[in-house]
Amino acid sequence: MENRAIIKIIGKTVREPREVNNSMELYFKISMSNKIPKGLKKLGVTFCKVNVTKKMWESLIEGKEVNKNTIYSISGEIKALTNSENKPYIVVNCMSINIDEVEEEVKIKEEVKKSNNWREKINEDELIEINLEDIDIDYSKHKYSVIEMGDKIGINSIIAVSRKENGRYSLIAGFKAYVSSKIYRSNQPIKAYVYNGDRKSFKEEFGISY
Repeated sequence: MENRAIIKIIGKTVREPREVNNSMELYFKISMSNKIPKGLKKLGVTFCKVNVTKKMWESLIEGKEVNKNTIYSISGEIKALTNSENKPYIVVNCMSINIDEVEEEVKIKEEVKKSNNWREKINEDELIEINLEDIDIDYSKHKYSVIEMGDKIGINSIIAVSRKENGRYSLIAGFKAYVSSKIYRSNQPIKAYVYNGDRKSFKEEFGISY
């Protein structure tokens, strides 16, 4: 079975949606964190282009008003690319999109933020470094791990994993940190806390609600 990368986006576009080759393109701006380790280059911002089929777009806007203040909720498959200036950007093929369930998505995002304090319970000496390619993800378990446009994505945050029998690791918590590192630091290992148990027991022990 091939691995698939799924991203969740909630935010406003930076320009009006436009039609290209019988599909719609939506552009979002991602602001990166200013807190980076000494010696690393500041990444600044990057952009995300979302491709939406014409049929999906027409169904979305039927009877609705879309403008510069519209907040979109999007799920899709992600791919990281670089432009001619070697600057990274993200392309997403939209699998679902809506603009009328934003309040519910915001509630979920707030719950996720409240649950992120599990890192405060981990000591530095409990962490190890793991190569990103050694980590497996069950995306169905991280469907409420929201990455919001304009949010300061924590590329320097730690993740939690469990060790598998085959020597690989399974992601338990820290989906945002994993995705950010995958895009911007794919050749560097990530700091991880290895938990002796499954995701369910980790959530119960560290008080994670999502």
